[in-house]
Amino acid sequence: MSPDSLPSLRFDFAKAVADARRDFPEKTQKVAFFNLDDPDVGSQMEKFYDGLSPENKRNIDAIRQEDPDFLTPKDWPHAWRSPVDGVGLMTAYGSREHRTDMETLAYKGLDVQKQLHYTFAHELGHLVVKDADRAGNSAEHAADAFAVLRGFQSSFLKKDDVRVIAEGRDMLGWLNCDISHITSMTMDALVINPKSVEFTALTPGEIAKIAVQHAQAFSQSAEPGATRALRSAIPTWGFGRENRLQSGLEGLAELVARNEKSSLTFYVAARILLTAKARKEAGDPDLAAMDMSGANWDKTFKRIEKAGRHKKVAEDKPKTQLQKLASRLKPLSI
Repeated sequence: MSPDSLPSLRFDFAKAVADARRDFPEKTQKVAFFNLDDPDVGSQMEKFYDGLSPENKRNIDAIRQEDPDFLTPKDWPHAWRSPVDGVGLMTAYGSREHRTDMETLAYKGLDVQKQLHYTFAHELGHLVVKDADRAGNSAEHAADAFAVLRGFQSSFLKKDDVRVIAEGRDMLGWLNCDISHITSMTMDALVINPKSVEFTALTPGEIAKIAVQHAQAFSQSAEPGATRALRSAIPTWGFGRENRLQSGLEGLAELVARNEKSSLTFYVAARILLTAKARKEAGDPDLAAMDMSGANWDKTFKRIEKAGRHKKVAEDKPKTQLQKLASRLKPLSI
């Protein structure tokens, strides 16, 4: 392939919408797409709202009771489909990077254009993958698997990019006290790709099916007690920031000590700890106050290291400690 024929790596919102409608015509027929960077996006949203049925308007109004910014220019990327008649909407940014302080800390090293593409594809996944329009960790796994595969096909994402995104998902779980968006296991499995699937040859429908399979295998609902364990380990926003983060690390260390090394709970806890430790040792100023020293922490990381001493994965030999750790999980051979 000549350089001139390579796809542009600059995200194009209009093209992304056109591709979505082409690949999933039935799923997107009633969906309105909003570019949050458009100067008149507010009036576009008002027009959309005015055209809704009375019942759908009541659904939107109910959401606004909890989230006043919903369906306004102040909103953040999201997807929503009405339970009444399938009318949906999807919002994403088209040309700029918009991150909260927590997201900036979590997704360090991810290119702006890749972030835009990944975010759009993730929200699209919520609309076109089976059951991904529901709330919860399983839906987030499905949407992330879809976004990764979509990124591979378009050449927007490489394996290293996916590792950064997976790392960011884990970090946000810890930083934002949000276990529903911890989806690193799905993305790690796609990077390892134990069956050497040719992802770029898949049809849009096949991508959606693989996304469902990964959600079923790697979401917290796949392991009894995983959700409860992670929720108990990561504290709520009631703590001060520094105390909250340190308490979360210590809670995750407890999960490493108590759970089987081949469990999803062990993997998720170990992965977050390894990421935080690596960033702290690299001199990340945002993690300077975090304390992972002493005999108990040495014991924790020794247990993680031992868990990574395992067999190869198909022909793709794991090169990192995380990949070796991931290879222990029984459902990795999707």
